[in-house]
Amino acid sequence: MAIIVLARELAALGDETAKELCSMLPGYHYINKEEIEETLHERGITEKMIGRYGEKKPGFFDVFSSAQNQFLHHLKTVLYEKTESGNCILVGQGAPVLLKGVPGVVTFRLICPENIRIQRIMKRFNCDERRAQMMMTHTDNDRVGFNRYFFDVGWRDPINYDFIINTERLNAAQTAGIIKNILPQLVDEKQENECKIAISNLITGQKILTKVLYEEKLPIYFLEALYDGKSVTLNGVTNAPSSIEKVSNIAKEITGCDEVHSNIYIASDIPMTHEV
Repeated sequence: MAIIVLARELAALGDETAKELCSMLPGYHYINKEEIEETLHERGITEKMIGRYGEKKPGFFDVFSSAQNQFLHHLKTVLYEKTESGNCILVGQGAPVLLKGVPGVVTFRLICPENIRIQRIMKRFNCDERRAQMMMTHTDNDRVGFNRYFFDVGWRDPINYDFIINTERLNAAQTAGIIKNILPQLVDEKQENECKIAISNLITGQKILTKVLYEEKLPIYFLEALYDGKSVTLNGVTNAPSSIEKVSNIAKEITGCDEVHSNIYIASDIPMTHEV
């Protein structure tokens, strides 16, 4: 149940490569942007929120809104749930960061020289060179800002990917062929099993956060719930000491395990009106 994750520059053949991979790898599913956004809508994430935060750096005043946290929480949940069955392909959406370190996940960044990208954009969108340049620069800046703001990583930094592929001399089918040939050398049956367990644990952690922050609305800030299949570790800050036990009980209820390690600290100077 390998998971293929593609990061891509605009006009570096990301979506096209994902579609070609699906035709080359029987049983694989391309989890595209439309499918992710549709599921986000079902979870109460509005089109306005997606337009503001989806692979974009939030604006200055968005820093003071809880909407960005809500968006990121549900984006994580959707990506984890969509990839739980494995044998899938993701493009962008923070997936290279959110799935980093998970066994069975292989990440690729597709790049291309700017002059070739501009030619492809002009052809695809039937626009002039000036417009194509603007689109390329704007999209690049959005993706750089999104990754730096939400994950504090460099979108262009090669250390964040397993492979970098320059598509200047390749079409989508050739790019997909390279990825297909690499995959069996990196993912074996053991990693596939470990992948399923790891994704399941990530989903469980998200369920705890959903219950605490968006259903019970407990005043816990910077909350993390790390589940390893046997125990839960909770990290965060609160100005309401009584909430700490409630969070631990929720974690026990969701996981069915009694071993919960709470690293939630009390900070009395957090304003009660602060949004999660």
